Amino acid sequence: MISSEKYLSVNVKAIWTQLKQEPLYFWFFCGYLFFEYVRPQSIYTSIDILPWAKLLVIGALIGSFMSKGIVSWSSSLTKYYWGLIAAVFLSSVFAEFPSFAFANINAVLNWLIVYFLFIRIVTTKFRFFVVMLLLMLASYKMSQHAAIVWARRGFAYETWGIAGTPGFFGNAADLGVQMLIILPLSICFVIGCRSYWGTLKKSFFIFLPMTALMTIIATGERNTLVGLAAICSVAALSAKSRIRNIFLMAAFAVCLIAVMPQAFLDRFDTAGKDGTSLSRLTYWKRGIEFFEEHPVLGIGYNNWAPYYLKYHPGESLRGEKQEVAHSTPVTILAELGILGFIFYYGIALKTISINLHSMKISRSNAERIWRDIPFALNIGLVGFLAASIFISVTFYPFLFIQASLSAALYNILSRENRNSGVAALPGQ
Repeated sequence: MISSEKYLSVNVKAIWTQLKQEPLYFWFFCGYLFFEYVRPQSIYTSIDILPWAKLLVIGALIGSFMSKGIVSWSSSLTKYYWGLIAAVFLSSVFAEFPSFAFANINAVLNWLIVYFLFIRIVTTKFRFFVVMLLLMLASYKMSQHAAIVWARRGFAYETWGIAGTPGFFGNAADLGVQMLIILPLSICFVIGCRSYWGTLKKSFFIFLPMTALMTIIATGERNTLVGLAAICSVAALSAKSRIRNIFLMAAFAVCLIAVMPQAFLDRFDTAGKDGTSLSRLTYWKRGIEFFEEHPVLGIGYNNWAPYYLKYHPGESLRGEKQEVAHSTPVTILAELGILGFIFYYGIALKTISINLHSMKISRSNAERIWRDIPFALNIGLVGFLAASIFISVTFYPFLFIQASLSAALYNILSRENRNSGVAALPGQ
């Protein structure tokens, strides 16, 4: 088995040697994440001949169940996942337009499967590190491209912002949320591993958080700055030297505002007054009305557009094409009712709780990175929750990958500490 020093130093040869000893289902799982985040089939259309992500996830699922040596681990998050699935199913059955609901229900089931694959397959620190590194490098690919494009513009603001890879990160707002999640994780990664690196690796990885921050600004989205403010605030208040950190964060904010394009800052002056803001306020008002009319199960999963067009035609900013609600909580309340809202945000709150428990049981860990990762996962989740108030990303990977990483890490840390006298906390 590879030593922690080898993989924390990102020793490519040693990591590759260990990867060759890992089971095929782990390779399939990593392959799925690669195709989901990088989307090479969209970049190189010649290979877009098969549903690669689906095939790889199926391969990982079958492989993990066929393996006799694998131990199925549980997590207190599981009941919230099943609760959300039940809420989506019931909402679809009683939806105004059931055909719309069931046509897209695989998007929800996919995250349940991915979650179970995480807690079944990502069972060692090495595997967790590889998965985390894969997600960071995939994000790095997007952030360095975005940073370069922004620099070529002369760091100027453009109304269309900047985009990531096709799919979940194909527009500026979605890309910005991914960078909010990856920013604290990448900072934790650099701080925790830099002592193992030489100058070249330090120079390479230090640009990961830097380009992530640049991308957040380059997107030109107000929601990403709200998420960044939430991240900075929680990080500052969570540390021991709170007063000092608050001053540091204030200084950072001043510097950040100083380098932002004026056209971007002007968008905050018109917030609540410009056409985009007014249309979203209208959508939010309608969403609350939909919830009040259907409080338990909502109007139906994936029914926002057809339902809105049926009862309030002509209000969309895009004419005959109905826009989304531009708010995740409003979307959930409108489409899934209070039942879906409870389980969706139950996943978020339970994820935060699990990471807090992971922080407690890893206090004695000699390697700093394992003490810091749970905190970074929580901070990234806070950024997502804040930004998602202004963008509809209900069944995007943000919450579900963060929750799955957290559940897998808690299982790894609790098993490691079981023999050292640090017991797992009840209910986890």
